[in-house]
Parts: sequence; C-alpha cells; structure tokens
Amino acid sequence: MKKYRFKVSELASLLGINKRTLHYYDEIGLFSPDFKDDNGYRYYSVEKSMDLAVILSLKELEIPLEDIKKIIDGDMSHSKTILESKIDELDKQIESLKEIRQLATRKLKQIKMTERGFFNIEEIELQEEYLTLSEVLETDDLLTTFNAVYQLLNDEGKYLFTNNRYGYMIHTRKKIQNSKDEFYDYFYLEKGQVTQGAFVKPAGNYLSMLYTGAEAGLYKAYEDILKFASKNQYELTGYFYEFPIHQSVHENPEAFITEIQVKFAKKI
Repeated sequence: MKKYRFKVSELASLLGINKRTLHYYDEIGLFSPDFKDDNGYRYYSVEKSMDLAVILSLKELEIPLEDIKKIIDGDMSHSKTILESKIDELDKQIESLKEIRQLATRKLKQIKMTERGFFNIEEIELQEEYLTLSEVLETDDLLTTFNAVYQLLNDEGKYLFTNNRYGYMIHTRKKIQNSKDEFYDYFYLEKGQVTQGAFVKPAGNYLSMLYTGAEAGLYKAYEDILKFASKNQYELTGYFYEFPIHQSVHENPEAFITEIQVKFAKKI
C-alpha cells in the first residue's frame, strides 16, 4: 500500500489548527515536514502527525514552545523535570484562584449583610478567628492611627486596603465607662490561618449591629448595644470589634457603614 502524506492544509484541518502554525513550527525547528518538493510544498507522514499531536497536547497544558522543544528533542528526564515544574506552577495558580474566590465571596457576604437592615442587634455565633494586631494605639490622633494602619497593611496585608478584612478593637471596659471613648486599642488584620504571635478572637456568642450614618454618631450604636446587654443581663467580655464595610461610592459617597461585634455571656 502506498504511504500517504498529508499536505499542510490537510494536516492543519485534521487537527483543527491554522496552517500558518505549521509554517511557524517548521521555522523554529519544532515540527518539520518529512520533505519539501521543488515548489516548496510541505508533506507530512501519518507517523509524523502523531508527533504534532503530542506537541499540541503539551501546548494545551500551557507549556512554552521552547520547553516543548526540549521535551521532543530530549529524553524522559527532560519531560519529567518540565512537567513537575508545570504542576508546581499550576498548584500556585490554584491556590491564588482559591484566595481570589474567597475574596469575592467575602465581598458578596458584605453586600448581603446590608440587606438584614441597620441598627438591629442580633445574637450570632462565631468560630475562632486569628488576627494580626498593630502596635498599641491608645490615641485619637487620626494621623497616628492611619500610620499604624498602613504600616500593618504594608507588612502583613495580602491585598489592597479594602480587600483585606480589617478593623479596630477597643476594650469593653472603656466603652462601658464612656460610650464616646475613641481611644482604640488596636487596628487588626484578619488572617485566614494561625500565624506566629496571632491574636485569637475567641469562638462564642456575639452581639452584632450594622451601623450606618455619620462617623461622629457611631457612639450611639455602642450605647444601644450596652443598653441591650444590660436589659438582657449579658456580660460583655474582651473587645468590641469594628469592621468597616465598603460600598460603591455611586450609591452614597458619604455613607459610613460598619459592623460592631462583641462577645457576651449570660450573667448567672
């Protein structure tokens, strides 16, 4: 039986690629025809077409052409090294995509959170969380606070400012003594996992309120929470956690939205 050889257009059509791709592969020495006739037409054997199938399968894995050439020209050790490197690269991409998905999920959760309404005090149960804290603030000076915030974000943050879950902490005894006290103890950055020296925000029952309005009126939210705790004979422990929620500036550029959380226990 006479051996059949593909023309460029036939092989390109068979494997669903552009014939210019075959010309380019020939030029760079990656995949060349079995022979060229006097008119410069390229012809490929059936066996040769299998080599092209291997090249295209590696290209689907997004392996660079120079590495594919090393695999084709080299031995199995080249293939092993290059494929191991590609798997490591893909693992990193997968982890990065997981983080981006978590970020998108968090932002969606923030949007949905505003649907529950403002100024309502809810009892929620939270799992243990791990926070990285700034240096002790103990000041109401805005510039000093911002410096501490940006320093922590630069050192520990994984994303741009608003893409991190962050907030402020003030001890319950301060707000109990004076609801207008603005001497925050720490700026915090939430971490997704345990890190050395992390502050543990304990699991348990928390009171939560979603506040919106002028920042100067935030103390009123604290007063409402304190009254609610007193009425229900709840003992507030640890810190108040303020978590700013950012929304589109097109909706209301002057909006100030924050969630306040505080751990409580029922008095005996």
